[in-house]
Amino acid sequence: MSESRFRANSISRACGFTLIEVLVSTVIGVILVVAVLGVLRNLLRNESMPPPAISSILAEQLRHDFSNAKYFRKTSRGVEILGPVSRSAAGDLLWTPGSVAFEVRRVNEGETGVLTRRDSSPNERGAGELLWLGVGGVQVDSFVLDESDLPISPQAKAQGWQPLASSFELSLFDDRGNLWHRESIVRNGVVRQ
Repeated sequence: MSESRFRANSISRACGFTLIEVLVSTVIGVILVVAVLGVLRNLLRNESMPPPAISSILAEQLRHDFSNAKYFRKTSRGVEILGPVSRSAAGDLLWTPGSVAFEVRRVNEGETGVLTRRDSSPNERGAGELLWLGVGGVQVDSFVLDESDLPISPQAKAQGWQPLASSFELSLFDDRGNLWHRESIVRNGVVRQ
């Protein structure tokens, strides 16, 4: 009888796992899960995908503001324009001088850029309107500058304001610094895309 009991114990020992085997299999399982999650994260990231095409509403807003502006200056976050570009609380154009700042703010721990429009008019509706996600920069390149029709005071020049040429190019860049949208604008005239 003791012999059969001995055989049963040796069989049950052979069928089970040791503590070391269980720990090793758990560690290997965790490593595999982390690897699969890393691959899925990279597949789902938007880095490989270009940002969506610019919306017609955003393009029209940029065209309108920049074609009516007279002066611009670069800021640490984007571009500020000066001219009859302010809007009322209802969104109607006020033909009074004002400034509008197009700024890129960083969100999502600095990974994503958000283009905002901040109006200096007294009717401003907050810290800025959200215009578009995934924008990393705004740039203005002047083509033809005729300073005779846009005199600028020494104070304005000292504050960084520059006359906006009658024809210039507006460029938007994505979060990776790639050109995303560019169009040529003629001030107070025709806009060419």
